[in-house]
Amino acid sequence: MQDLGCCQRNCVEQLHKCNDFNINSFAGFDVDGISSIHFDVTLYAPLSVCSRGCDLMKNIFLELFGSCVHEITHLMQDDIPLVEPGTFDYFGSEAEVEAFASGLSSLASRQAISPKDAVLEYLSSQIRCNRISEPESDEILQLWLKKIEDLIPAIEEKKVLLSDLVAKDLISILLQEEGEIPSAYICDLLGDDDEYFTVTHNICNAF
Repeated sequence: MQDLGCCQRNCVEQLHKCNDFNINSFAGFDVDGISSIHFDVTLYAPLSVCSRGCDLMKNIFLELFGSCVHEITHLMQDDIPLVEPGTFDYFGSEAEVEAFASGLSSLASRQAISPKDAVLEYLSSQIRCNRISEPESDEILQLWLKKIEDLIPAIEEKKVLLSDLVAKDLISILLQEEGEIPSAYICDLLGDDDEYFTVTHNICNAF
């Protein structure tokens, strides 16, 4: 898969104050040139015995949902420059400003919090991981909030509906510990040549 963009969630223990899972996602093209999103999900505790079972599945769903919105945004972009993830230049690049603005604003709506609170929570986790400094966080905050104001509601709603479906399908697989997601998701946001995107996943039990 040619990597177009990624949403790294490898500081989940900072975000959720637990160490139960980690999610990375990537958008690009599969071997046939079809738009595709890939999810790497690592579980550090069995879902069946986790004392926070319900909350854990909710947190995993929200991460999958927000990451999917982020990646669909990348699939809609052209000529994305490759920037090292987890850096100030990465978070401030045009492609990532749009993708994070879309993903975090959708996540905020699902959690019934303000977009600013969602952005601050995410950026705080990146500060704790020493990826960005507080002054850099302030600058990124302004970029992302400005972009959130410019998002087109009708397009964002379509991304939300698709991401909700993808996240639910992946949660179903996690609960069953087997199965496959649909081969393709119909999408009219990718341009005239692409009518759908595919989703692949890898689930690793690290316990």
